[in-house]
Amino acid sequence: MHAASGNRPLRVGAACAARGLCRGLPLLDADAALTGYAQKSLRLVSIAARFAAGSPVRHEETVRELHTIIHCLNGGLPGRSASVRLTARAAYALARGVLLATSELTARTDTGAGGDHAAAFMPAGEAIRASARFIDSALDEAIAGGDAYRLSAARQVDRDVVEAHRDAHPLGLPFDASESGPMGPLWPAGAPGWYRDCGHALRTRAQPAVRRAALAV
Repeated sequence: MHAASGNRPLRVGAACAARGLCRGLPLLDADAALTGYAQKSLRLVSIAARFAAGSPVRHEETVRELHTIIHCLNGGLPGRSASVRLTARAAYALARGVLLATSELTARTDTGAGGDHAAAFMPAGEAIRASARFIDSALDEAIAGGDAYRLSAARQVDRDVVEAHRDAHPLGLPFDASESGPMGPLWPAGAPGWYRDCGHALRTRAQPAVRRAALAV
């Protein structure tokens, strides 16, 4: 694949982080006491996928949901296994990143702000990248032995697609995070035995590709 010039745009970054979190959600759900956390994180995956797809969201409703997720997961679930703690931190960071991005978008739409806005989206980008790092570490803890190649294959696909979608615009074009999108199956080499399908949270209708000029905020 030929990599486009520019940086990793927020929409692609959110899609990648959401897919990573989706792979790790069964780590939370395996503990009966954490089912509520897993359900909130599943909802977060859906919100992040909608943001990546450029789908319109009700800002007030999304803000309430994201604040609830952030409040629940801010502590990182101390006392649990390393993989569970890291998954919770990944969910917290993704919720924070999407909240920062949507809040900035709303503010710019309301005020008609223009000019170079790359710096305005930097905190959101940092949080989304942190989420991806945390879930990578969580899955490294959880997956070993014969299943390691499954994770390696999934990460390679993610990296290739991200490189091909670099963009000078901080948001980038709408991006389909679902398994019917450019990244394909969540586990291209097959899922580990402990994984229970959470991919339905990624299934959101992506908006048609729009001209880059229409992305100005």
